[in-house]
Amino acid sequence: FYTYLSFLLYAQNNDGSIRNFMNFDRTWVKKEPSADALGRFLWAIGSIIAEPPSPYYLSIIKDRFDRSAVLVEKMEHPHNLAYAILGMASYLEQFPGASDIKRLLTIATDKLSACYTNSSTADWQWFGKKLTYDNAILPNAMFTAALAVNDNKYFDIAQKTSAFLLAETFDGSHFSF
Repeated sequence: FYTYLSFLLYAQNNDGSIRNFMNFDRTWVKKEPSADALGRFLWAIGSIIAEPPSPYYLSIIKDRFDRSAVLVEKMEHPHNLAYAILGMASYLEQFPGASDIKRLLTIATDKLSACYTNSSTADWQWFGKKLTYDNAILPNAMFTAALAVNDNKYFDIAQKTSAFLLAETFDGSHFSF
């Protein structure tokens, strides 16, 4: 636990952004490709906030989470949004009155909902024009947000996209991604 937490905290820049790729010599890659690092960071740290191994860590981790959460409004990529939604929902388990995090969770979920609205058709119920990687995380985030803020429109999108994903990837005997 401590090794992974140390790495996560080391990956965070002072402005809350997250570095993603480290060279073998433990230096950070200077020009990183666009990645899901911020969302994954929030998901990881949010999970720790929901169930901290010790109360000692809670204030430190909460501070780091808050430093990065302000960047959620700039997120656009569906996977990055989904990971951040999961992290913020976990955060709210520990701090249910955190209105700023609720607001950011709603912003992220509305953006993910817009990805669905802009890409879906009668026969394509998805968040983009193709299935790519870690697909199930997207409807999972919508289900999680629906429960966190009690909004049925998120639940409806989660149900439609889950059914679509299953229909596209399962042939009755095995999954074919």
